[in-house]
Amino acid sequence: MEYKSLRKVFADQVIRHARKDSAIVMLHVDCKEATGIDGFVSEFPERVYNLGIGEQNAVSTAAGMALSGLIPVFNSYAMFLWGRAFDQIRNNVCLTNANVKLVGSHLGLDVGVDGVTHQVVEDVALARTLPNMEIISPADEVEMRGAVTYMLEQKGPVYLRTGKTKVGEFLSQDYEFKIGAPVVLREGKDVALLSHGLMLERAVKAAETLESEGVSVKVVNISSIKPLDKKLLLEMLKGMAGVVTVEDHSIYGGLGSLAAEILSENMPMPLLRIGVPDLFGESASGDELYTKFSMNVKHIAAAARKVMQGKTGDELF
Repeated sequence: MEYKSLRKVFADQVIRHARKDSAIVMLHVDCKEATGIDGFVSEFPERVYNLGIGEQNAVSTAAGMALSGLIPVFNSYAMFLWGRAFDQIRNNVCLTNANVKLVGSHLGLDVGVDGVTHQVVEDVALARTLPNMEIISPADEVEMRGAVTYMLEQKGPVYLRTGKTKVGEFLSQDYEFKIGAPVVLREGKDVALLSHGLMLERAVKAAETLESEGVSVKVVNISSIKPLDKKLLLEMLKGMAGVVTVEDHSIYGGLGSLAAEILSENMPMPLLRIGVPDLFGESASGDELYTKFSMNVKHIAAAARKVMQGKTGDELF
């Protein structure tokens, strides 16, 4: 399996569109190399705006550009994008339904040794609360390309998550990204694992472990977190003994909460959430943190075994 940086895939795809559409402009806050957009900066220097260390100013500037007919793409560390500029995203972008594209790099505990000040585990939760905001967390290179195309062609606010660590390949080259659609990566009939982004690989590996034990596991990619076709997801989950959500995000407000809302209102079944508990992160490697917070492959597999027995709750491991 070849591993690729989704930040680079994102930037390359934006470049392809920018060659055909002069309305596309890029904003950043003195982080072009760290967020992977240096290629765009080199090819279109006149269409790049460095706002310094000022995320609030960048979001407000992007909103003004969008309302003037441009297609601004603001790329930053997700922690600072959402931690510093939520007010401006809410009132200047979402309230006006401005055609601003927000791109968050450096996600969750995967940020590792940079520590808690850089480890955003709240971005999806914050973005989900905002009317007009769409949230996409692509699985791999193929899906990222499709998601970028959708984002640039769609009118209105979109939040795209690119991450830091390289990811493998899950989808075929002819796969077409569709907003709202959950995607089955592995068929199964006993238990379902729901995941997105970087954690999908761990979910797939956990499924492989369980398959070796005779457990049939369905793995579903929830790359379109908002909007999400709830009816299609419920159809996928029919007959399952239980569901486990897997995300590098707080268990509050993210995919785990989304699944709990959908299942409790429509098709109650046992659910366990793998993610960051009610704690702050620490400075260590991503793998070390995933182990400490019970988010690695063996913990995902253990949660699936538990949920199949109808066991839920926090004290699992």
